[in-house]
Amino acid sequence: MLRILRKGVNKYLCKKILYQKVQYILFKFSEFHNTSTRWKQSLISIQRKKKNIEKQRKLKEQRSLKVCDPVIAFSTEFTRSILYPKDVFTETSPFINYANFFFSNEELNTILKSAKEASLYRVGLSSSMINENNLTELKEKMSKYINISEEADIQSLLETISKNDKIQEAFDSNKGENTKNHIIKLASIYKIQKIYKQEDKKAEVIKRIMSLKNSNNKAIQLQNIFMAIQQFKQHESDTGSPEVQAAIFTVRIHYLNFHLSFHHKDKNTFRALRHLVHKRQKILKYLRKEDHTRYFSCIKKLGLTDTVVMNEITM
Repeated sequence: MLRILRKGVNKYLCKKILYQKVQYILFKFSEFHNTSTRWKQSLISIQRKKKNIEKQRKLKEQRSLKVCDPVIAFSTEFTRSILYPKDVFTETSPFINYANFFFSNEELNTILKSAKEASLYRVGLSSSMINENNLTELKEKMSKYINISEEADIQSLLETISKNDKIQEAFDSNKGENTKNHIIKLASIYKIQKIYKQEDKKAEVIKRIMSLKNSNNKAIQLQNIFMAIQQFKQHESDTGSPEVQAAIFTVRIHYLNFHLSFHHKDKNTFRALRHLVHKRQKILKYLRKEDHTRYFSCIKKLGLTDTVVMNEITM
């Protein structure tokens, strides 16, 4: 009877844990005392094995934090500054306003500011005319002829002047020349503000066109390479020193590793990644032979260690 019940349990129970518990109860109350003892020993060994596996997993995690990965290495300021598509193409990304085509944001803002000044110069005006002190002084002088509120803008002020009879009388009198000059200054300031609004709209469009968000993966990788050259160059026109080459290899390695995190079966990319890792190791070994100080400074920025560079890399 017990054998039939045991077969039924084996057939219909699917979950392993529940199956083990039921089997343990059946063995416990069975007539064979040796079977019950043997099952207890088996259960204890299974539990011990699970604890050992969990312990090994935790130890592996702790050791992995201390051991340098030959591919991505430790995290540094340089590696954290590398841009990835997920960082650029998301709506809430802080890199949305990054300029493309090897322009920095400061350079782009300088160009747009110069374009604004050129638009004013073309019509014979200057940005120095539009300042708070100049505007306040003009309002005070014009308040002799018309009522002006402090919050009034220049456009409404000019409309009020054009409809005011006192201003026309002032033009006819001997003092009309000064009043006329004040109105010309106000009109010039209004013209400058109008040009500024037009130029601001143009600047927004240009920034949108020049944004990294409107680029592709290749443009982002070129931006990373440009950033690597700027950080590791030894002199102004340096584009090929060992430090720069190692930094460019690191950028490309991180980029390919990011791609492989989503496409595990891409064997061609994996081979390219392995090739780049060994090329970086080779150039760093050359730098170590040439200059120890530069070598250790370079691997510190890249997040690598001397052991990783000198030992054989297996991937």
